[in-house]
Amino acid sequence: MGLLMNIYGKRQDLFLPECAFCGISMKDEHRLDNTHTDHDTDLDYIKVFGLLNSDWGSQDGGLFLHGDKAIPMLPTTFVVFDPRIPHSASKITTHKKRIGIDFTVKKYG
Repeated sequence: MGLLMNIYGKRQDLFLPECAFCGISMKDEHRLDNTHTDHDTDLDYIKVFGLLNSDWGSQDGGLFLHGDKAIPMLPTTFVVFDPRIPHSASKITTHKKRIGIDFTVKKYG
């Protein structure tokens, strides 16, 4: 919750700091991600996703794919997104583990 509150402190206009779910993902070159959607019927919810690795670089792959956008995930970068749009991670090209955290929160307004 401390991490979520720090993110909320930067952009209070995007979501309410009421965490409905929190998950951690760990991926490497051996795990392909599946394109998926979340919370298809819960229109009040959005997701906040961030990369926890301090040593992740663009050469490691693992872009955040959201609809037709490919967003580079740099260390400590967080994105707020609509989970009903298909999303996944692009291919990871390293044996290092890409560690991500995601929060499901209520949309602001």
